[in-house]
Amino acid sequence: MIQFVLCYGHSEYTRVCIDSIYKNTPKEHINLVVWQNKSEDQITEQDVNAENTVLLNFDQNYGVSLPVNSMFKDFGLGLNQDLFYISNDHYFFKNWIDPWLENKDDLDLGNPLCPNALHCTHDELINLFPTDFKENISSIEKRKKFLDYPESKEKILEYLKLMYPFENEIYQYTSELPRSTYYNDFWMGCFYVNKRILKDIPTQDTSQGLAAGEDTEWLRKCERTRSYKMSTYNRSYVHHFKSITTSRYDLTNDVGQFFVKNSIPEKTDYCNNLIQEGIEEIKGIINNK
Repeated sequence: MIQFVLCYGHSEYTRVCIDSIYKNTPKEHINLVVWQNKSEDQITEQDVNAENTVLLNFDQNYGVSLPVNSMFKDFGLGLNQDLFYISNDHYFFKNWIDPWLENKDDLDLGNPLCPNALHCTHDELINLFPTDFKENISSIEKRKKFLDYPESKEKILEYLKLMYPFENEIYQYTSELPRSTYYNDFWMGCFYVNKRILKDIPTQDTSQGLAAGEDTEWLRKCERTRSYKMSTYNRSYVHHFKSITTSRYDLTNDVGQFFVKNSIPEKTDYCNNLIQEGIEEIKGIINNK
């Protein structure tokens, strides 16, 4: 499986995200591609492990849909690999990858449990987790204190400790939910795709903006085929900070209009060449396992 992290600035969130993957994924299963759209706030080679990670620094901001399409067709289909897409404001907990390794022949398309992503899942988790979780996750003041500008890896990790003092016991709570739950709705910030469907899976529309509803239209295309399962799995748990793309949820910098009004540029020769280099690099990492 290839894990594919998409970055658009906010490097402190990217560092937290990547570190959580390194910490909570068996080393033999880490095949990480980091697509870094051009911005003034980027991670560097010092932030990644070259033994299992390919960092691709692009020449422009190619939004969301173009990198996702490249993930589907260039990396996943091209290398015959399952995929796990990750927007860079997520934190992965222990055992998140287990269902996708153990039961992948039964899974077509799904996403991990994410307390801020699917409202029904969120509500169920609030009732399952310790009482302080509900208070903390609902607190705008705590979000501003720990997640607002200037963004800091240390403050983000403080927020996680505040939210999850029971981090090592998360599974005992999530296991009370059904093993898998199917939804018509779907969280596009973090999801698994089985390689069996990559040939036929539709691509996302690249004409709607950098991040402006193309995921919703993509889901409609998927639903019309009636061949993909959209589900959550109780053993795959991540936290979504909701702090980067279309809204910062009462934090000081609302970037929603930027993503809607600005269109995705055409791919340059540099972009195409970098994608090909990335494919060869991650292929080498996978083959050396």
